[in-house]
Amino acid sequence: MIAKSALSTYTVTGDDLHKLADELTGKPGIDMVAPFGTSLHVSGRDKAALEATIAPYREAHGWHWQHGEPSLEDVFIELMTRAKDNFQ
Repeated sequence: MIAKSALSTYTVTGDDLHKLADELTGKPGIDMVAPFGTSLHVSGRDKAALEATIAPYREAHGWHWQHGEPSLEDVFIELMTRAKDNFQ
Protein backbone atom coordinates (compact mmCIF):
# COMPACT_ATOMS: atom_id res chain seq x y z
CA MET A 1 0.00 0.00 0.00
CA ILE A 2 2.77 2.46 0.88
CA ALA A 3 4.73 1.76 -2.30
CA LYS A 4 1.58 2.14 -4.44
CA SER A 5 0.80 5.55 -2.92
CA ALA A 6 3.37 7.26 -5.20
CA LEU A 7 3.95 9.83 -2.45
CA SER A 8 7.21 11.70 -2.19
CA THR A 9 7.70 12.84 1.39
CA TYR A 10 9.95 15.29 3.21
CA THR A 11 10.35 15.60 6.95
CA VAL A 12 10.99 19.17 8.07
CA THR A 13 12.37 20.24 11.43
CA GLY A 14 13.15 23.66 12.74
CA ASP A 15 11.51 26.87 13.87
CA ASP A 16 7.90 27.97 13.34
CA LEU A 17 6.69 24.85 11.54
CA HIS A 18 3.09 26.02 11.94
CA LYS A 19 3.85 29.04 9.74
CA LEU A 20 5.50 26.79 7.16
CA ALA A 21 2.50 24.43 7.17
CA ASP A 22 0.13 27.34 6.57
CA GLU A 23 2.26 28.64 3.69
CA LEU A 24 2.59 25.25 1.95
CA THR A 25 -0.99 24.00 2.30
CA GLY A 26 -2.81 24.11 -1.03
CA LYS A 27 0.21 24.99 -3.15
CA PRO A 28 0.91 23.09 -6.40
CA GLY A 29 2.41 19.66 -5.80
CA ILE A 30 1.56 19.66 -2.10
CA ASP A 31 -0.99 16.94 -1.34
CA MET A 32 -0.42 16.73 2.41
CA VAL A 33 1.15 18.80 5.18
CA ALA A 34 0.90 17.18 8.60
CA PRO A 35 2.60 17.70 11.96
CA PHE A 36 4.36 14.64 13.40
CA GLY A 37 5.61 15.41 16.89
CA THR A 38 8.29 18.08 16.55
CA SER A 39 8.49 17.74 12.77
CA LEU A 40 6.34 18.38 9.73
CA HIS A 41 5.68 15.89 6.92
CA VAL A 42 5.24 17.43 3.47
CA SER A 43 4.11 15.05 0.72
CA GLY A 44 2.95 15.06 -2.86
CA ARG A 45 2.20 12.60 -5.65
CA ASP A 46 3.74 14.82 -8.35
CA LYS A 47 7.41 14.85 -7.34
CA ALA A 48 8.44 17.53 -9.86
CA ALA A 49 5.69 19.92 -8.72
CA LEU A 50 6.47 19.20 -5.07
CA GLU A 51 10.18 19.89 -5.62
CA ALA A 52 9.44 23.15 -7.46
CA THR A 53 7.10 24.40 -4.73
CA ILE A 54 9.38 23.61 -1.79
CA ALA A 55 12.62 24.78 -3.45
CA PRO A 56 12.51 28.35 -2.04
CA TYR A 57 11.64 27.04 1.42
CA ARG A 58 14.54 24.57 1.40
CA GLU A 59 16.93 27.50 1.07
CA ALA A 60 15.39 29.31 4.05
CA HIS A 61 17.37 29.32 7.27
CA GLY A 62 15.83 27.71 10.29
CA TRP A 63 14.37 24.65 8.51
CA HIS A 64 16.05 21.31 7.85
CA TRP A 65 14.52 19.23 5.04
CA GLN A 66 15.11 15.50 4.73
CA HIS A 67 13.68 13.39 1.92
CA GLY A 68 12.43 9.99 3.04
CA GLU A 69 9.96 7.24 2.44
CA PRO A 70 6.32 7.96 3.32
CA SER A 71 5.03 6.21 6.41
CA LEU A 72 1.75 4.35 6.66
CA GLU A 73 0.42 7.38 8.56
CA ASP A 74 1.40 9.70 5.69
CA VAL A 75 -0.48 7.51 3.20
CA PHE A 76 -3.53 7.29 5.46
CA ILE A 77 -3.71 11.06 6.02
CA GLU A 78 -3.28 11.78 2.33
CA LEU A 79 -6.00 9.26 1.40
CA MET A 80 -8.38 10.73 3.98
CA THR A 81 -7.88 14.24 2.62
CA ARG A 82 -8.92 13.02 -0.86
CA ALA A 83 -11.86 10.92 0.37
CA LYS A 84 -15.37 12.17 -0.23
CA ASP A 85 -17.46 12.67 2.91
CA ASN A 86 -20.62 10.56 2.58
CA PHE A 87 -22.48 12.76 5.06
CA GLN A 88 -22.23 16.01 3.11
